[in-house]
Amino acid sequence: MIIFSILPLQNEMKKLEILLGCSALFFLLFVIYSSRNILSFRTDSPKEDKSWQQATTITPLKKTKDDYRAQVADQKGHATGAKTKCKPRKNIFFMKTHKTGSTTMQNILLRYAWTHDLTVGLPLKSNNFDYANRKKFDGTMVQPVASGREINMLIHHMIFSRAGISAVLPRDAFYFTVLRDPATQFESVYKYFKTVVAPFTKAKSFEDFIANPPKYFKSTAKLTFSWFAKNGMAFDLGFDNLNEGDAKIKSIIKEMDDTFDIVLISEYFDMSLILLKEGLCWTMADIAYLSVNARRTSTVPFVDGKLSNKIRSWNKIDSQLYKYYNTTFWKRVKKFGIKRMQAELKQLNKIKSELKLFCVEDGLFINKDITDGKYKMYNPPGVEMTQYHLKKEAEKNETCIQLILPEIPWWQKMTQHQRTA
Repeated sequence: MIIFSILPLQNEMKKLEILLGCSALFFLLFVIYSSRNILSFRTDSPKEDKSWQQATTITPLKKTKDDYRAQVADQKGHATGAKTKCKPRKNIFFMKTHKTGSTTMQNILLRYAWTHDLTVGLPLKSNNFDYANRKKFDGTMVQPVASGREINMLIHHMIFSRAGISAVLPRDAFYFTVLRDPATQFESVYKYFKTVVAPFTKAKSFEDFIANPPKYFKSTAKLTFSWFAKNGMAFDLGFDNLNEGDAKIKSIIKEMDDTFDIVLISEYFDMSLILLKEGLCWTMADIAYLSVNARRTSTVPFVDGKLSNKIRSWNKIDSQLYKYYNTTFWKRVKKFGIKRMQAELKQLNKIKSELKLFCVEDGLFINKDITDGKYKMYNPPGVEMTQYHLKKEAEKNETCIQLILPEIPWWQKMTQHQRTA
């Protein structure tokens, strides 16, 4: 009787052993898969990271003047995994506008250039192309590159010049920029540049300035950075920021349509990245990011409707550009497909969450809490800029380092690398 009672128990133990063995195997496969997702962010040299390559199935963007010269040929092909593939774009011009999320965008482009061993046209002295001297971009502002190399990207602050840029970049370069609603962009500019923009320094507060801008801003002023006080985005784009005539604004829009493959919208940053990914034929991993150079959320004031109207009225060109390109942006989203956009946003958020979990400590830190000078963002007087702090185990991970590296250390890193390439 004892033997018979033990046999069923032995059978159950065998079943349990088999079940535990299967569970262990499943867990091991899960760990390997997760490790590929997380550790593939590691790239210790500027060589192409093959582990991040994902099959893309969109067709190349058509170069036409209509619809920004960028038409998606077959949305279903990308979604269903059709065999048609496009070739990733490597020649890129990014018009880096001020206070539009452009530093985060630049970080994405710099990491791509580093990983794929591309050459970035770098400013001679610092992180901008002689911007403070009101000079439009030309090739003499760019660091020399090694013999046999061509410049693939221009992505630093400048005053736009189509002739200057086309003389440096290959003819097939992809042109894009990003705009932000002046109602919030202008307030951010005021806070960030208050101590260096003459019209701002004279005002008691932002509300004081916007209540009567002509009191502080003189149209004939040629003082350094005075252009930030009126239509600053239009100035970055190379246009006369003081000529607000309707005909002039119409001609500006036409010129931008003829120049840029796409104009992105800062308020919809992730959606903009998805559209950019489509245009560049990049992978989802290529556009993953952590925000850099942002103010502490609690210090950003709410701009009410009345104040917004005053800001937009004072910045008429910027407001008209934003209104036009916000409309065309949503047309592109609709053409891309709302459901498809939602699905891709979900994928992007998953990758961003993995990056954040693997690379950085919880929460954002202000400048004074960052002890390593290499990672300190520029912090203007009276502004609390926030940034991430690396986890101990990620301090030697090249991709984690690059994700949070500020703009000037990036310029130094690329300068050193390209001099020895």
